[in-house]
Amino acid sequence: MTLETQGLVCAALLLSGALINGLMVTAGSRTITAVTLGPHLCALAALPVFMRIRYDQPLPALQLLVAGLLLAAATVAAVRGLSAALAQRRTAEATAVAARRLAEAASRAKSDFIANMSHEIRTPLNGVIGMARALSQADLPPREKEQSLLLVDSGEALRVLLNDMLDLSKIEAGKLTIDARPFALRPMLEGVTRLFEPAAAAKGLTIGLEIAPGLARTWIGDEARIRQILSNLVSNAVKFTSTGGLVVSAAPAGGSSGSAAFAGLRLAVVDTGPGIDPAQMDRLFQKFVQLDESSTRRHGGTGLGLALCADLTSLMKGEVQARRRPGGGMEFVVLLPLEISQTDFAETPTLKPAAPAVGDGDGAPLWVLATEDHPTNRKVLELLLEPTGVHCRFVENGQEAVEIWREQDWDIILMDVQMPVMDGLAATRAIRSEEAFGGRRRTPIIALTANALQHQQEEYAAAGMDDFVGKPVQPDRLYAALSRAAEQSAPSTRSADAAQA
Repeated sequence: MTLETQGLVCAALLLSGALINGLMVTAGSRTITAVTLGPHLCALAALPVFMRIRYDQPLPALQLLVAGLLLAAATVAAVRGLSAALAQRRTAEATAVAARRLAEAASRAKSDFIANMSHEIRTPLNGVIGMARALSQADLPPREKEQSLLLVDSGEALRVLLNDMLDLSKIEAGKLTIDARPFALRPMLEGVTRLFEPAAAAKGLTIGLEIAPGLARTWIGDEARIRQILSNLVSNAVKFTSTGGLVVSAAPAGGSSGSAAFAGLRLAVVDTGPGIDPAQMDRLFQKFVQLDESSTRRHGGTGLGLALCADLTSLMKGEVQARRRPGGGMEFVVLLPLEISQTDFAETPTLKPAAPAVGDGDGAPLWVLATEDHPTNRKVLELLLEPTGVHCRFVENGQEAVEIWREQDWDIILMDVQMPVMDGLAATRAIRSEEAFGGRRRTPIIALTANALQHQQEEYAAAGMDDFVGKPVQPDRLYAALSRAAEQSAPSTRSADAAQA
């Protein structure tokens, strides 16, 4: 208003700064931007008119008008550009949200499919393996005996393949957890080597076990997963070795691994096979990869075993390494950062399938209530329980199990999960609720189901089940679960009619 240079510069700076600040703050909405910047644009447009009328200075007024028009044009262009950019960002965010929801839906569908397929495959597989095992234990002629054993071996191979696929799916979904607890090392290693002795003997191979002197007897780790890793490595070694043999060894893991210090347990499997081409070593632990993918390859497989070993080892914060030995053969090394257990423990004896004997503390047979809706699975369970001497009654759904349980006490309940009328979870909750309010003793309940995923087992425990045995039923695990339940079960009063099937 004084027509001084400093005043004009200050006015231009103030108006320009106000326009830029308003544009930055309100760029998310066209309406808010227009309302906020409108007064500043009007002031900028009115200033040259005021100067022309009030001071009769046409040239400064014209200069200010041109500058104001340029600034207004720049502001409009910036608003349009920001609006377009914001529209693109909103579109991209909406697309990303839709893609994430689609991926989450696909992941849920995959998990549901895996769970359903796990149940549907395990149910008939339980019948196949159970009946084949019953036949193999019968007094058969040599030819039929050999055929029944072949059925058992083939069924067990299919079961292992199914477990590997499910474990990989759980690892990819982030649902597989490591259960670290004390375990005895030597019995675990002896069990793994003993498992593959028949297959090795059939090929004329030897299996040796070497344990470093002074190695701790008891370690803290996930025994089942470590056993799974070693079993896959030994299985591969037997498969690809034609002459000689293999050695399983255990020693302390000292020194360094890669670039970091490493301490814990070192497990190794060494074979005398042909070894692996160094050019293919980088593909060794990839999923669904066969190093020999030709149609004339000698050895089958899915390419899951070593990939699963690598994933499981990684979950335990360890490493698995492979190297070709100078004299021929391969060496696979598993380094696990396990801790030594400070307290030794005696292993709990488990019942062997060949001569099971399940009873209570007084030697009396157990009274077992078994719920199973599938007729083949009922027959398999009957054949497995028959040698134990237990008194068993079968029902076909959870509602029948609750009603029979109300009539009298039982030592153990074997509870299927997926059943008509009332499922096993609802039946277990009903029993636990009545025990709590009615003052009845707690009956051990064992989940006996093909739904064997980790989160499903957690649901069983939350519902009140005490133990879990997966299908296909392995006799030693069933007998061990019965023994554990027998130790928990208090003496009960039963009638002679309780064992009616």
